[in-house]
Order: sequence, then structure tokens, then C-alpha cells
Amino acid sequence: MKNIPWDTYQLFLQVARCGGLSGAAAVTELSPATIGRRMVELEALVGRSLFLRSRTG
Repeated sequence: MKNIPWDTYQLFLQVARCGGLSGAAAVTELSPATIGRRMVELEALVGRSLFLRSRTG
């Protein structure tokens, strides 16, 4: 794996556990936009999509 910060993995886990950006935002006290940006960065680093995206979350 590339040099990915540990807190990025933890944030990914919160998104997965909470079922989306809004749930993870409530737990982490980060904005959904910030979490979304971090997840896009993570996907770029690993070279693949990690989430199914839809309008309903």
C-alpha cells in the first residue's frame, strides 16, 4: 500500500460502519464534505472505487 495515513483508514471504517458520510460526520465531528473529499483521496491512492454512490446515500 502507498503511504496512507492511519486516520484515513479509521475514517473509512467509520463511513462503512455508519452507512454513509452523514453518519460518519456525526461520530467524527467532521463535515460530510470533508469526509467525502478524504474518501475520494483514499480511492485515488488505492486506485479503485471503494463505495457505491447514489443520490439517496
